[in-house]
Amino acid sequence: MWARVAEIAEQQRREQVLAAIPRPIRRRRAIHRNHAEAHDRLFADYFVEQPRYLAAVFHWHFRIHKELFLRVVNVLSARYEYFQLRIDAAGRIGLSPLQKCTVSIRQLAYGGTADMFEEYLHVGDKTGCEYLKKFLSGSKRDIRRHLSAEADCS
Repeated sequence: MWARVAEIAEQQRREQVLAAIPRPIRRRRAIHRNHAEAHDRLFADYFVEQPRYLAAVFHWHFRIHKELFLRVVNVLSARYEYFQLRIDAAGRIGLSPLQKCTVSIRQLAYGGTADMFEEYLHVGDKTGCEYLKKFLSGSKRDIRRHLSAEADCS
């Protein structure tokens, strides 16, 4: 019996020693995405005074008229902090409201996955899914109300 007690005590001591040994911290691999460059490219392609792609191409790519898209971006960025340009804890500039709404609306338009915007907008797949969820979670009511109010004023 004392042998069994000694064995259990030894096992507990070994576990304590192993618990005291520091384990390597596994961190996620950070992928540097140049959000400013992606925003500039998106802006130059569709939103400057003389864009690379005309309004018809915008409508074909986004399945929405550019003016309506810009109203949606303005409503979301005015109402929800999540759709505003922010700086993260490391001091890096995040995605612009145009990029966030582009990811959300194009996912809805094409029914595709979020990673289809990786190269063009520099948005990861988890981030794209997150933007779509935020876009759908409460913004629908505000956009509908804002658009109907503007239609009444016209």
